Amino acid sequence: MSDKPSKSHGRLSIGATVRPRELMTDRPHLKGAWAAKVITLFPEAFPGFLGVSLLGKALNDGLWRLETVDLRTFGEGKHRNVDDTPAGGGAGMVLRADVM
Repeated sequence: MSDKPSKSHGRLSIGATVRPRELMTDRPHLKGAWAAKVITLFPEAFPGFLGVSLLGKALNDGLWRLETVDLRTFGEGKHRNVDDTPAGGGAGMVLRADVM
């Protein structure tokens, strides 16, 4: 097979995958569409304010994609901890480097 991805009509992008996928999607993956990947502890909070106004219209039209990565899945221990106390002490919490 070639390294160049297959193209469908227009800007739609297609390609073979190992996992089955939905035949009808609300937001098709467009070739060359800008994608924002957000790493967060709260993926259910998105698109949030990004789903309204002109940004929301462009998201629904497929001009850009929003992908969320749940940071908690990379946590360790029973509670999937992703933060720790600062090295120098003091108030607050910081994200652990091994999780990032």
